[in-house]
Amino acid sequence: MKPPRTPADDLVSSRVWITVDGVAFPDAGWWDLPLSVIGSALAAYAELRDGGFQEDLPEDIAQASSYFFDGPFALAYRRTADAEPVIYLEGNRENHEGELESLVAGEMPLESFRVALLGAAQILHAEVVTRGHLDEQVRIAAGIVTGLT
Repeated sequence: MKPPRTPADDLVSSRVWITVDGVAFPDAGWWDLPLSVIGSALAAYAELRDGGFQEDLPEDIAQASSYFFDGPFALAYRRTADAEPVIYLEGNRENHEGELESLVAGEMPLESFRVALLGAAQILHAEVVTRGHLDEQVRIAAGIVTGLT
């Protein structure tokens, strides 16, 4: 993890990626802004958990997306309204022509997604809380953990 050099520099960067069916996305060891990546995934989780059902989709499907911030990478999620919700996720990259290329796809129970995000957020919080001058990042990381518990 690379903490900010000064209190005015508020960006924490580290390795952060997801693994879908054994494939790392965007890549194993990807370096990015973990608070932003995990926070974006938390927002997607909340949309999927709370319904997020849209008029232009069948009644039993909700969708959301989350982003990586260093590069043209995003995750697209769909979830069914089953009693035990399952999410289908796809890792995409926007190419030079602005078209999406699917790099990885898979599925998992919505609860497993929550548990994985919570674990990542707890690790991130434990790291930033031990660093100096990161009060805002500690607050954000704690908020992410709270949002997943």
